[in-house]
Amino acid sequence: MMDVDKSIFVLVSIPKTFIAVPIMQLVESNRLDLDTDINRYLSSSNQHINNPQYHYHHITLRQLLSHSVSIGYNLEMETTFAGFGDNAFSEMSLVDAFFHISESKRVELAI
Repeated sequence: MMDVDKSIFVLVSIPKTFIAVPIMQLVESNRLDLDTDINRYLSSSNQHINNPQYHYHHITLRQLLSHSVSIGYNLEMETTFAGFGDNAFSEMSLVDAFFHISESKRVELAI
């Protein structure tokens, strides 16, 4: 069993892979659009989700599924590797990014 306190991986990100399958089925049946503002799909009109770093840019399902929204617990570390408008992992591969992280640091990567 993995020691969560010593791991650089956040297990809560794993379900995103499984969630992507039904989302893509809904996209295929034209019930969802990958590039539409996610706030359109929220049931409550008084809730609004946006990126605190980029207030005027909406968040899309495509960004959520590709882990390129840049909202997380450690924004300083996350924006080291990519910024707004970059393709996901275009400047560094995911593996290279982890090799640049100190082994003594636990890192949390979010959506």
